[in-house]
Amino acid sequence: MRSIIAKYIYIVLAVLIFVVSIYSRIKLFPQEGSDLGTYEEAVSTFVEGKNPYIDTVKSFEQLDKNPGGKGFSYLPGLLYINGFFYSIHLYLKTINPCNELLQTGFCTPLVYFWKIPILFADIGIGLLILKIMWPKSKFAAIFALAAWYFNAFFVLKRDFISNDPLPTFFMLLGLYYLRKDDVISGSAYAFSVALKTFPIFLAPIFLILAKDKIKLLVSAGIVGLALSAPFMTSVNNFVTYMKGAVFVHGNRFMQGRPFLFYISYRYSIELVQIIPLKVYTYIASFGGWIIASLFAWRKWITSRYTLSVIPFVIFYAFTPVLNRTYLLWALPLFIIGIYEFFKNKSYIYYVFMCVYWYFYYWYLAQWEDGFHIHARL
Repeated sequence: MRSIIAKYIYIVLAVLIFVVSIYSRIKLFPQEGSDLGTYEEAVSTFVEGKNPYIDTVKSFEQLDKNPGGKGFSYLPGLLYINGFFYSIHLYLKTINPCNELLQTGFCTPLVYFWKIPILFADIGIGLLILKIMWPKSKFAAIFALAAWYFNAFFVLKRDFISNDPLPTFFMLLGLYYLRKDDVISGSAYAFSVALKTFPIFLAPIFLILAKDKIKLLVSAGIVGLALSAPFMTSVNNFVTYMKGAVFVHGNRFMQGRPFLFYISYRYSIELVQIIPLKVYTYIASFGGWIIASLFAWRKWITSRYTLSVIPFVIFYAFTPVLNRTYLLWALPLFIIGIYEFFKNKSYIYYVFMCVYWYFYYWYLAQWEDGFHIHARL
């Protein structure tokens, strides 16, 4: 009887967390990020049948004159999602034009439409966390759900403008289906990379752990080709696409507040600043591949979620580009993977997650401006 009552208490708590988190995010739909204009310009160009990456390449060539003027520089997943909602918004405005003076017609801002898929992805991440954690421990599942929805970034910043829940959801979905259904896993993983490139950190884990590697690679390849098809109409079109979506990131300068540079500026460790930024970029990008592959091949860690934490830890430690939302990318992996690592000592898991939450909050609270090469705290 007690177990039945406890089960329903946990269900009620889960529902309450979803209701509160969804409501708090819907309230933030009017927020507009600094990149809104960039996205709108890229989507409108794409909907008109033109290649938006032409503008991207030009913008990166002029960064010295306009450092904040970067164009849309991601693979085209967001173009398709945002383009779909942009078309709906455009159609509704056409059939019922807005008259702000008389407050009649269709006047809902475009940004509201673009928040819809982000909210669904955010909900999807919570559902996946519950799906994975619930059989292990109902209390841990509720704790994990709260850790995701009331993370330090959201609590401190009250910010719901980032697209990051979209690639994070598909990355987690791909991991969930890994070895269960490698076709779905490969497809979801490819789409996550098409939304933002950070899931590429997990490529060796998908390849090593897949039960049917051919199915994984073929499904991922088909999705990748389908998404890239509109930009493969000519060699010039494709080269511009690859430059704008991938290669423009190769020359990025230090951005945000990378941990190593924080330590360097705080404690005057000049060696950190002497080493070329490209060295940090290579270690951050590929160091995790090597270590995670070793742990996977040797079967020192068997949990796919725990293994997935490793490349992100390496990335966070060494990247010269660290923006406020980056730590959210791996948060669902931390929530699940750290629990599976400490599954026999769950109390350590709860302490670890609380410390992590406080650290993220503390780091963000003092973050007013990013670093520059000659900046000091």
